[in-house]
Amino acid sequence: MQLNNLMTLNNTTALAVPASVSNGLNNKLANRSNFMTLHKTQQAMTHENGRAMLAYSAMENVALLSNFEAICCHVAPSGGHRYKQIVDAYALSAIFRIAGW
Repeated sequence: MQLNNLMTLNNTTALAVPASVSNGLNNKLANRSNFMTLHKTQQAMTHENGRAMLAYSAMENVALLSNFEAICCHVAPSGGHRYKQIVDAYALSAIFRIAGW
């Protein structure tokens, strides 16, 4: 059985670890590290996809509300500034939700 070199730290000699055990532990740690990296990457992708879906939905809603605002302005022009405020408030709220996602 091959042994790694003895290590000394502060004039204290550590026990030698068989190379096969050391390599096995290193492989397991590397696999765990790779798994954690993959897991973090998947989480980041899921997070980004969720944010994109939220942005898409908000943009679609703002477009629909803006279109409805134009219809309302045609039907009842006196409320035009209020319709605009409602759509702007929704859009601003959506911006903050997306930025905070």
